[in-house]
Amino acid sequence: MGSRETVLVAGVTGMLGHQIAEALLERGHATVRALIRPGGYGGERGRKLEELRSRGLQTVEGNLLAPESLPAACAGVDTVISAVQGGEDVIVRGQTNLIEAADRAGVPRMIPSDFSVDLYKLDSEDYVWLGLRKRADEAFHGKTIQPTPVLQGVFMEVAVNPLLGLVNWKQGTFTSWGDGEQPCDFTAIADTARYAAAAALDDGLRGRALRVAGDVLTLRQLHERFQKFAGRELTARYAGTVEDLRRLIDEIKGKDPANQPAYAFPQYVWAMVSGKGKLDPLDNGRYPDIRPMTMQEFLSRNPSLGGGAGSLAG
Repeated sequence: MGSRETVLVAGVTGMLGHQIAEALLERGHATVRALIRPGGYGGERGRKLEELRSRGLQTVEGNLLAPESLPAACAGVDTVISAVQGGEDVIVRGQTNLIEAADRAGVPRMIPSDFSVDLYKLDSEDYVWLGLRKRADEAFHGKTIQPTPVLQGVFMEVAVNPLLGLVNWKQGTFTSWGDGEQPCDFTAIADTARYAAAAALDDGLRGRALRVAGDVLTLRQLHERFQKFAGRELTARYAGTVEDLRRLIDEIKGKDPANQPAYAFPQYVWAMVSGKGKLDPLDNGRYPDIRPMTMQEFLSRNPSLGGGAGSLAG
């Protein structure tokens, strides 16, 4: 890397985007620019944005759904990072607009908002929300700008959340599918942000994916980690085979295709336990200065996330 580079971050007010901006500022090798909506933000999001500004963050107004607002934001940028979240309008249309604007501005690479299990091994129908991201990534085809996806498996913050369907802290249960022996990848949001910041400044990753994990655990091992953290037994509930899970997903989806959350979370579990979304090989060794948290370390540092009394327990 030669002269100081400029990185544009979209989605900086979200949890991941905010931590990516923090990680970039901490590395200190780039000018960090945030794409913010016209009119700014109030409340907690506005406060966090001001805190980043005080540390050197630059801001530029733009709207992913207003493509005419994006060329100025992309001018002089070396890497775009998209950490946006949302539905089809934001993930597909918005990111497509951003890719096209960045390409016209001569930006060589972009980290799209893929952050997940290995969506390149999955078919679009395997997981509805990753299917949207695969559609957005089609916008890179035939363009000079190249993607640098950062894939980290399952966020640890998601794994501990009862919404995923594995652990229920209040009921004291752990639900598993399959034989419990399929290795799955887990990474904390903060560590994902650090890897994304490193990848954004890594010229050698243009057009390549970065696959990383803070920990690789089977569901059997994850159950053990959760019990140790909770300090009590979490009753094991065997829900069925991987094929049973797929049939359940098809049944739920068939009843109400519009209710995506009802089958999206089971689809994510299926991508894990089937092994289809497994990251391989892992690229952790590319950045020896980053030592991500293991699941046990993550749990010990975040006692409010589970154990029956946390903000995500349900």
